[in-house]
Amino acid sequence: MPFRSKRSKRAQRNPRNGQEKTQRKKPPKLVDLSSERGREIRRRRRQRSKSPRCTTSLQRHYNYLAPVGSDGVVHESDLLLMTTEKIPKTFNLSFVPTQSMDLAEVELAVAAYIFSKDLPKIEVLADVGHCIADRTALLTLGPNERVMDDVITVVATMLSKTSSSHQWFMLTMIMVSDHFGDCHVILQQDAIQGTRLTQANLDAVVCKHMRCKVDKVTEIFQPMWTDEYWYLMVVDVRRKKLMYFDSFKCSTETECRKNAMTQVALHLESLTIGPKWLSKCTAERPRFSSYDFEEPIVPQQHRLSMDCGVWVLQLMIRGALWAIHNAVNDLTQMRIALDLVLRSHNAKAIDVVEKAMCYWRKKAGSSRHGRE
Repeated sequence: MPFRSKRSKRAQRNPRNGQEKTQRKKPPKLVDLSSERGREIRRRRRQRSKSPRCTTSLQRHYNYLAPVGSDGVVHESDLLLMTTEKIPKTFNLSFVPTQSMDLAEVELAVAAYIFSKDLPKIEVLADVGHCIADRTALLTLGPNERVMDDVITVVATMLSKTSSSHQWFMLTMIMVSDHFGDCHVILQQDAIQGTRLTQANLDAVVCKHMRCKVDKVTEIFQPMWTDEYWYLMVVDVRRKKLMYFDSFKCSTETECRKNAMTQVALHLESLTIGPKWLSKCTAERPRFSSYDFEEPIVPQQHRLSMDCGVWVLQLMIRGALWAIHNAVNDLTQMRIALDLVLRSHNAKAIDVVEKAMCYWRKKAGSSRHGRE
């Protein structure tokens, strides 16, 4: 757990001196959704129960996700039955966890719940405020699937909540859309087509994703969608570079993609015109569209894979300004799906864990009855 308790060293003259204080470990500068950093707010300690309580580190790690109305504990007896070898045969999964993924027991149950083909596709599994991701969206994190923009939007929102306010993680879409924005306006296409955002949509983007004055911003992360393909544009304001991250570079498409980046940079300039966007009247307004292009070395995906969206997610999560030498694989996709559901920013986290545990027990019970 990323929390430490510090007791006062003073004599116990005052009852307040004996109270425990908690202090959360400072998060790293680079936000990483691929590892659990713990919840932001610790629950108040429950009164000791007379019933025996397990004290394994794994159980303590997940106690905060215990279902409301239960005894507040994920029981060790349930956890011991949750292994990849003991996945109930009755599960119909689109993405099967493997032993090499080294998932914790509760993570295994949640993974089975997320990627079940038998559960409603419209069930919301991640809710981070003004954007959500249902099972249909998270299923696109499975093998040989093209990631939906809903997933990228939720990741961008989570990163906006946890990263420095001087980093902007921009949305791919402004309004709720069908797959890949075929029917509605996408922020990137809005820039390319020369259309204007509504004031309500612009206010939402400014409030959630553009959290500092334009002369104070250091990096802008903008997922790009061109010709049914995802890549990432990063505006490095400090170095005055438009960075082009592409996991499947194509010489015939590079120029087109860079032109799209230039148009988006111009659009960002138009959104930040006016004195209200400057910290002081003498501040210099950055001219994103005048920046030179830079193409960092990025590992390339297989030509037959559809992992371009996963690469964009991983590049955003890792900070994007340093090369990733490890290729995206099944573990990357599974990790992103689990972190979208289990991290404290998800208002549905406790509810999903409770349902996942119940669903696992139900399937395990039906498997035993089938064998009998």
